[in-house]
Amino acid sequence: VKVALTLGFAPEDFPIRLFQGYGVVSGVRGRHVLLNRVSPEDVRRMAQYYWVRRIAPQ
Repeated sequence: VKVALTLGFAPEDFPIRLFQGYGVVSGVRGRHVLLNRVSPEDVRRMAQYYWVRRIAPQ
């Protein structure tokens, strides 16, 4: 699954490295992190982080 994560802040090193464990980071744009090859289970896991404001399909 390809997703775009919207964070409550501009992502820095820690969240980007964390998300690399869930899929392939294909880009960062402002407060958005673009991820490819994410499993549906991992989408649910990432949604539990309080600083993830929104997860939308790409």
